[in-house]
Amino acid sequence: MKRKQVKRVIKALTIVFILVFSLAMFSMVASAGQPPQQPSGGGGGGGEVEAKSMFLEVVGEVLFWIGIGGGVIIIVGGIILGSGQMSNDATQKTTGVNVMIAGAIVAAVCFAGHGWITSWLG
Repeated sequence: MKRKQVKRVIKALTIVFILVFSLAMFSMVASAGQPPQQPSGGGGGGGEVEAKSMFLEVVGEVLFWIGIGGGVIIIVGGIILGSGQMSNDATQKTTGVNVMIAGAIVAAVCFAGHGWITSWLG
């Protein structure tokens, strides 16, 4: 693939990622706007706990989707690396490996944070 084609693929993947991420955030915001359910035992006092758990759920979802984005970055890095292999361009190969490593770091940190928050919520 030529460099121009690689840039088009990267732009298309970026647009798809932004669209999916925006739709996911919109659905979380829409569901967060619903009134909270009252506990069956009557009495109040649980509002702070509900707010913290809702916040942690939103943060967990954001970390999950950013981790998915890290996986997409790994794939884009693989495309750049493959393109560099085809054209025998050392700079493009190095860039592809660097992008793949960056995506792996983003995915690992986000999925670790998501797992920690999920286990903490019970």
